[in-house]
Amino acid sequence: MTTKTSFVDELFQTVETLRDELEVQMHLAKADTKDEWKKLERRYQEAKQRRGPVTEALDETAKGVWSGLEQSLEELRDGYRKLRDLI
Repeated sequence: MTTKTSFVDELFQTVETLRDELEVQMHLAKADTKDEWKKLERRYQEAKQRRGPVTEALDETAKGVWSGLEQSLEELRDGYRKLRDLI
């Protein structure tokens, strides 16, 4: 069974892989795509800053915190995938 911490690690790996792929392609992207990239980058940086403290506290915190992080990462993943498909 996957622990919450390893699940977060897997989600971050997926997000980071998609992010790295897109970063290489961004120089060819349209202006509206670049705006979407900037929005996702701000959210990514915020999630990255929260990762350590949240994953350390996951076992001790309420399900709401876990759900919020999970939803945020899934939205980031979906946003990066959508952006990748537009390029």
